[in-house]
Amino acid sequence: MTEEGDQEHSMRVWEAGMARSAHVFGFHLAAVIGFASLTIKSIILANASAGAILAFFATMWGKPQAAKMAEPVLHSVSILAGGVFAAIICAALSYIAQYSYAMSERKSGSSQGIDYWSITATVCHILALLAAAAGILSFYLGVTEALAALKLANGGTVK
Repeated sequence: MTEEGDQEHSMRVWEAGMARSAHVFGFHLAAVIGFASLTIKSIILANASAGAILAFFATMWGKPQAAKMAEPVLHSVSILAGGVFAAIICAALSYIAQYSYAMSERKSGSSQGIDYWSITATVCHILALLAAAAGILSFYLGVTEALAALKLANGGTVK
């Protein structure tokens, strides 16, 4: 091959690499937008569940059972609020991780030392998983407290 042929080949390889990067970056960008949409929907849903418990408790207010139910209901709402916070943190970290993965993929052709985008993506991904686990645990504990309040309302006792 001649020098001109080598240059042409190198140019074609570079163009193919750039086209692949642009294609992958497009998929990553679509995922980032999807996470933003998921964040908004999660916040709405989580806030609605805590509001539903408060609405239920409001219907019981003034009845003799209300005094017995107050403490478990407030614990339930507090725990669910912690779950809302965990869900928001999870969604935000997932967004940052996905964006960082996209930026890491975009810069994958360069060899400029440490890939901070990749490190950021991995750390945020792990933290998002931990926040998701905390959100699920908070949901379980919050529902358990709400059920304890219902049990008290029906004349039962809480262990």
